[in-house]
This record gives sequence, C-alpha cells and structure tokens, in this order.
Amino acid sequence: MFPDTLFFAFFFVIVAIAIVSTILRVIGFSRRGVFATTSDAQQPVVEREIIHEIVKVRCPYCGNLYDETEDKCPHCGGTKT
Repeated sequence: MFPDTLFFAFFFVIVAIAIVSTILRVIGFSRRGVFATTSDAQQPVVEREIIHEIVKVRCPYCGNLYDETEDKCPHCGGTKT
C-alpha cells in the first residue's frame, strides 16, 4: 500500500511543478512582450535610399572636368564663367 501512495504523491508533485513552471514561463514572456499585443505589425516599414550625385563641369580654359561645387579648376586655377 505504501508504494502506491508514494507514487501518487510523487506524481502530484511533478505535475504541480510542471504547472507552476508553465505559468511562470507565460508570465515572463508576457512581460518581455512576446505575447503582448503591439502595434508594430500595423506600422509601415520605411526604407530610405540616399542618392548622392556628383556633377562635373568642364573648365572653359583647360577643358579639365571638375566638381560643380568647386569655385576654381583644380588643374589650371581658372574660375567659372
């Protein structure tokens, strides 16, 4: 008779530990936001692509190409007209 009682007591303790650990795991996930409802799925994804254009101009004096942002030709020192 004693081994049957010990078996059921052991079985009850194992089931109780499993239930408590499952509850604690669910509470922990909800605090971390795994099960929490968020509006992230409703927000659109915004991708940005930055395009930087470099415009070259030809120097009227020497014919060298240089950036439009420069005031003088780096080759001959001639200024834009």
